[in-house]
Amino acid sequence: MIKLDKNKRVPLYEQLYRELRKNIISGTYEKDYRLKPIRVFAKELSVSINTVNRAYQQLLEEGYITSSQGSGFYVEEMFTIKGDKKTLYKQNGTAEESRKAADVRFDFSRKKLGAESFPWGKWLRYVQNAIVDLAYKDSIKDGTSKGSRKLRQAIADYIRGTRGVKCTADQVIVCPTTEHAMEIITHVLPADKRKLGMEEPGSVKMRQLFSSRGMEIQPVPVTNHGIDVNALEHMDCDCLYVTPSFQFPTGVQLPLVKRLQLIEWCRRRGAYCIENDYENEFLLGSEPVMSLQSLDSNERVIFVSTFSTVLSQEIKSAFLVLPLPLVKVYEEKYKYYRSAISDYEQKALTAFIKDGQLERQSRKAAVLNRRKKEFFFRYAEENMTDIAACLPCESGSHYLLGLYDCVDADGVVRRLADRGIIIASVTECWQDRESAPRNLVMLSFNSIRENELEKACRYMETELRSVLRRKG
Repeated sequence: MIKLDKNKRVPLYEQLYRELRKNIISGTYEKDYRLKPIRVFAKELSVSINTVNRAYQQLLEEGYITSSQGSGFYVEEMFTIKGDKKTLYKQNGTAEESRKAADVRFDFSRKKLGAESFPWGKWLRYVQNAIVDLAYKDSIKDGTSKGSRKLRQAIADYIRGTRGVKCTADQVIVCPTTEHAMEIITHVLPADKRKLGMEEPGSVKMRQLFSSRGMEIQPVPVTNHGIDVNALEHMDCDCLYVTPSFQFPTGVQLPLVKRLQLIEWCRRRGAYCIENDYENEFLLGSEPVMSLQSLDSNERVIFVSTFSTVLSQEIKSAFLVLPLPLVKVYEEKYKYYRSAISDYEQKALTAFIKDGQLERQSRKAAVLNRRKKEFFFRYAEENMTDIAACLPCESGSHYLLGLYDCVDADGVVRRLADRGIIIASVTECWQDRESAPRNLVMLSFNSIRENELEKACRYMETELRSVLRRKG
């Protein structure tokens, strides 16, 4: 039973938000638990409909719940820290799943980002300084739904120099994750912009996210030079999601001429383009092409990125840059929200960027990624050419392997998992799975330390050979 105290200084919507969040985190409300309808709950608590709606929207923004049009709000699956070992587990996971997680020898999936190059000692000092500084202040004056203005200014300055992004601090919105950024975009896009073109193949996570928010997904073919801009001319899209710096999963980069064509297409169609600049730091062999947003003079590109690939998943560092017309929409829809990132984290990240630590860490992470990638390619070329072909991949932190004499890559992935090797099939990257290649797998080295990479590769090769002998 939730009780709110109208005599407290804490706003009623925030009291309700905290109580609901506590029940979700504790497991009292399990995955798919349906929250009470807003009107019913407001009447039960003797509060306004707006109070309940604001609490729900804050939970939705932070990823604790999901909404289904015409059905209501449902609790999302949560991950919690349990026990002295601080291992992540799914609350609804079985004992068998926990056992299998413990049996993993080497994880070549993209689900985890390693942080072996991250200067945790330095970061700790930035966090400590931020906490001490905040302890002597009565209030945080620059806290808004967009995030600290100082942090937004630091990000704007940084991406202007590294990615050519044209923006002011007012256009930057700080988010915990890229997924949160995409959620915001679905809320601020005009109501008539719901036909979303997406790369085929592309990110299944993003496809599911946009689809769950009522977007009509239209697959756009990917060529050896990224998304097929010519194919767009024959499609009925009014917005577009692209990864021009690092097309996932192929790893190709969209050439400048194609970027200009894409910008022109947006102008003629009046379409918005969502540019996910993920892993732009990991382009091999050449300088990265400037962002799509830097080429846009018509306010049609929404720029999204994160620093997590060079920092750590533990540090909330995603952000988006909205075109000016959408900034006004955001400010109206989110005027009663506060940033989902704590004040001390924002303050620490601001200082980290201004002191040049982010730039240094980006270079360091890029060098480490290049060494790992070159090692894996060399290992595959020297030891695995009789069972697999390592496909060219210009950027990113993974390789695609085409397995010879294999017609069920998903089965190979499952059997390797039973042997303690986690890799990924790419079948789900195709919306039309029937057109997906049946012999393609993906191996990333984000979570494998450099000094363990050779051992991991040898173990993976041995087990892969054994599995393929069983005619995967």
